Amino acid sequence: MGVIKDKSVINKIRKAKTRRGKRFLEKREPQVIEATKTAIFTRGSTASQRCVQLLKDFVSHSMITHSYVSNCVHNLSQCLLKKPNSVYFNRKESWHPMDNSQPLERMSAKNNSTLFAFANHTKKRPNNVIIGRTFDDHVLDMYELGFDNYRSLQEFKGVPKTSVGTKPIVTFSGQAFDVEPDYQRLKNLLLDFFAGPDVEAIRLSGLEHCIQFVALDGKVLMRSYRVALKKSGTRLPRV
Repeated sequence: MGVIKDKSVINKIRKAKTRRGKRFLEKREPQVIEATKTAIFTRGSTASQRCVQLLKDFVSHSMITHSYVSNCVHNLSQCLLKKPNSVYFNRKESWHPMDNSQPLERMSAKNNSTLFAFANHTKKRPNNVIIGRTFDDHVLDMYELGFDNYRSLQEFKGVPKTSVGTKPIVTFSGQAFDVEPDYQRLKNLLLDFFAGPDVEAIRLSGLEHCIQFVALDGKVLMRSYRVALKKSGTRLPRV
C-alpha cells in the first residue's frame, strides 16, 4: 500500500470528531452489500406543471420533501414509482445539468444519492426530463428525454395503490433495446432507476406493480400497471 506524502491531500481527508460523524462516514464507505440506490428529483426555473407532476409521479406517496420556500421546513408530500428511496426538492433551480453538473453533483453527494431526475420546460425543448446517475460523486451518464401524451397517476380514478416499497416487474419490448448501443445504455439506466433492490425470492402476492418500456419508431413508450391477482380454481391465479 502506498503512502500519501502530499500534505494538501492529507488535509482534505475528513476525520470524524463524534460517534455520530463516524457512523455517517462509515455509511459512505464501500459496502459488502450495497444498499438500495436513492434518487433525487428536482426541477428547473422554467419547469411546467406537467414537468412537476411527472416528477411527483416518479416519486409518489409519503416521501420526504425539502422545501426551501418556507425556511427549509421538512414536511410530507404526496410523491410513487421510487418510493421510499427518493427525495424531492421543491426549489426552482437556475442551473441546468447539461451545462453545469457541479450543483447536481454536490446535491447528490449531500444526500448520498446515485440517481437523479431533473425536469425543465423551454420553447425549444418543451416538457423535458433528464435522468442519470453518478459514481464517486460525479455524473456517470445522463439522458435528456422529451415527453408527450403523458397521463398523470391522478387521472386513473379507482385504481388501488401499490404497497410501499413494492419491487416492480420491469419489462422491455422492442429490438432497439437489444441491438442499438444508445438504447442498451438507456435500458441499463432505467433498470437502475426503477427495478428496486436485489432480492432472492418474491412471494406471488407481492407482484403488484409492472412497469413496461417499449421502443417503437424512435420513441420509448412507458406504461405503469397495477397487477390484480384473481381466483382461478388452481394454484396459479388469474392475472
